[in-house]
Amino acid sequence: MANGVEVGVEAIGLVPLVLNNGFVIELKNVFYVPSVKQNLISVTLLDNDGYSCNFGDGKCLISFNNNVVGHAF
Repeated sequence: MANGVEVGVEAIGLVPLVLNNGFVIELKNVFYVPSVKQNLISVTLLDNDGYSCNFGDGKCLISFNNNVVGHAF
């Protein structure tokens, strides 16, 4: 973790992330760590899969093929 604490990973796999608009992002090599209470998504890995993330005005817009597919606040 960022604070130097080691945590156990119980599983690694593929997870479909279904957005509110029905768009599905296939998250690859997801770590299941039960002790982590927040979900984290790697912007670098999204970028590697062809997505772009634009930050501003207190939110993040996620795009694929130049189309906004989701957002986070």
